[in-house]
Amino acid sequence: MIRRLLVMTICFALLLPALLLAAEEHGDNVPGMKEFHDVMAKMWHTYYPANDWASVRKDIGALQERAKKLQETKLTGDMAAKQETFDKTVAEMIKQIDLLVAACKKDDDEAVKKGVFDVHMAFHDMISALYAK
Repeated sequence: MIRRLLVMTICFALLLPALLLAAEEHGDNVPGMKEFHDVMAKMWHTYYPANDWASVRKDIGALQERAKKLQETKLTGDMAAKQETFDKTVAEMIKQIDLLVAACKKDDDEAVKKGVFDVHMAFHDMISALYAK
C-alpha cells in the first residue's frame, strides 16, 4: 500500500510540470481563454475530423461570443506587457471567426472546413505570440 502511494506520488510529481505547461500553452491564465478554448477544442478535435459541419454551425455563436470577451480582456501581472500583442492577435482571430460565421451561413461545407482550420491556426498564432520568450 505504501509502495503504491509512493509510486503514485512520484508519478504525479513528474507529471505536474507537464500539466502546468499544457495549461499555460492554452492560455488558462488569461481571463476568458479557457472558455474560448473549450469551444475551439471541440470544433477542432471533434467536429473537424468527423466533418461535422452542422455542429460547427450550431456552436459558432458560442465561439464568437467568447472571442468578443477575449477582445475585452485586460492582461495582468507578467502578462500585462504583452497586451498590445494579445490585442492584435485576438483581432486577427476575430477576423477569421467572422469569415467562418459567413461561411456557416452558406451551404458550403468546404468553406466551413477552411474556416475552422483558419480559426484554429489564428488561435495557435495568438498563443505562440503570448508565450514567446
